[in-house]
Amino acid sequence: MKIIFLVAAESDILDETCKINRSNLPEQKLRNHLFCDYTGYDLRPVKDSKTATNLTMKLLVKYFTYEESEAMIAVDSWIAMYWMDEHLKWDPKEFSGITQIHLTHNELWIPDLSLYNRADQSDDAQIIDEITCALQNTGLIVCVPTARHEALCIPDLSKFPYDTQNCTLRFGSWIHSGEELNLRFAKPAFSLEDMQPNGNWELQSVTAHKNAGKYKCCPNNTFPSLEYIFVIKRMAANHASTIIIPSLVLLIMTLTSLWIPPNQQERMHLCFVNLIAHFMHLQYVSFMVPTHGPNTPYLVSYSRDSMLLVSFTIIFTVMLKNLIRGSLHAPVWVSTTVSFLTGFKVGQIILLNDYSIKGVDPLKGDDDLAAIINNPNNNSTDNRDWLIFAKILDRILFIVYAIIYFVMFVTFLP
Repeated sequence: MKIIFLVAAESDILDETCKINRSNLPEQKLRNHLFCDYTGYDLRPVKDSKTATNLTMKLLVKYFTYEESEAMIAVDSWIAMYWMDEHLKWDPKEFSGITQIHLTHNELWIPDLSLYNRADQSDDAQIIDEITCALQNTGLIVCVPTARHEALCIPDLSKFPYDTQNCTLRFGSWIHSGEELNLRFAKPAFSLEDMQPNGNWELQSVTAHKNAGKYKCCPNNTFPSLEYIFVIKRMAANHASTIIIPSLVLLIMTLTSLWIPPNQQERMHLCFVNLIAHFMHLQYVSFMVPTHGPNTPYLVSYSRDSMLLVSFTIIFTVMLKNLIRGSLHAPVWVSTTVSFLTGFKVGQIILLNDYSIKGVDPLKGDDDLAAIINNPNNNSTDNRDWLIFAKILDRILFIVYAIIYFVMFVTFLP
């Protein structure tokens, strides 16, 4: 009885460890041959533990999106991965010429490949999960899982809306060191043939790089990773129409105001309209520009500084208007400067703005400086000097503003 019991118990153990299907189908016979005593589900598929498993990887990009508000790039792709399982080999001649079978992920040893810089670090989502792989008679396993990789990518918005972002997908193993799992790229390392274009971002380049993974904490081991670096550029046509062009219009308004005589109300009206337009434009820019990122966008700095120039223009206009209408006598150096500049034809053309040089009272007409210059005995000599001097200051300020705007435009608006 004891012998019968032991034989029965041994039979049960064999049934649990090696459930053989007695089917006559060649593929089923092959599966019985391969997995009857297969124990490699949790062990690396090598006969010598000192031998590293070579894992080859290729990224087939299908689509990508970039969200500045979440500092995240999302890449939809297929990942082709290849490795050898030394325990799963067979001679096709012994199994009706079968050279390949398909297996589910829970029938094989699967490398624990993960995305190191995932945007969501709450769990460890592995790349291969619930996938069917192909096993060849040489022991080569091919898995092509589909996945959406969401990686952290802090934006640099300095050059918005002409900004370029560099985002990286970093893949590696959390369990195996480089001496156990040798990560390497396929040739080529990626494919963009079937990628669908993104309406907001242009993919300029993708490069593959292997990080050796040498750290001071672990001098005897390496923890390599495979990196795919995406360089994407924003499509700025829409932003150019709604942000850049209005900035140019406001620039022209600011410079134009300096050509209007300071004692005319139209100049002050234009300056206030310009200031309000600058304020509204700055609010719109602040609304359109993403708030994430360590750097202030140059466009915001440009709009801010341009509004400051308009504010100074208003203050400058009020000062000149008070000088012209006030009773303060013009100093000698002011009268001398005016006489010197108006003594030349070029100076008259620049200052007179092509007004008629017939005797027209500048304080009653259209600020015709020619009439003032040709009527030196006018009772408004001080007003005349201040008015011409104000014109001179306007022209100087116009040149200074033009230089400032040129520098700002080159610096802030690439």
